[in-house]
Amino acid sequence: MILLNLCKNSLQDELDGFFETTRGLAVASRVAWKSALSQARYKLRSSAFEELNDLVIERFYRARRARRWHGLRLLAGDGSTARLPDTDEVLEHFGGMIAATGRAHALARVVSVFDPLNRLTVAAKIAPYAAGERELLAELLPRLGKRDLLLLDRGFPAFWLFALLAHKQVGFCVRASVSYCPEVTAFLASGKRDAVISSPGWSE
Repeated sequence: MILLNLCKNSLQDELDGFFETTRGLAVASRVAWKSALSQARYKLRSSAFEELNDLVIERFYRARRARRWHGLRLLAGDGSTARLPDTDEVLEHFGGMIAATGRAHALARVVSVFDPLNRLTVAAKIAPYAAGERELLAELLPRLGKRDLLLLDRGFPAFWLFALLAHKQVGFCVRASVSYCPEVTAFLASGKRDAVISSPGWSE
């Protein structure tokens, strides 16, 4: 509960206030030290936050009428990087890059799926810097369904990912470069506004 409470004061003040509120104490008492919280937090698996987020998302869509686009849940997938503390342990796990100064900077790869109409992060994944955005997105697909439309930027096009989305019956719209494949190049040269393209190399 403390970790989900968006702490704004010092960790010790937050702890004292938390126990004051939950135990109905008139004056804040020192029930737990911040070092105890840090030790307990170290033992907490990150999957606990994923499961909590899944529960919150499920209850949101079940309890209220969510905004949709033509009956579909609109989702935007995107990838980014995050700076992490440059400790030996973090660098060993996440990796990173070497700056011009020769110093190593720890970085993580982050991919998220966001519902822009309802302003909810449906799923997210943090992984070592060397991980690929497409592969991380594929790990999030079990949280998507038939009534979803996934929007992806030009960093995501891959035929294997298209096939996986089609297999899972998840609708998708992906931005691609002009030279992504011969079929796209030919379509743009045709001057048409839309087209259905079939190719022996594509899965129907």
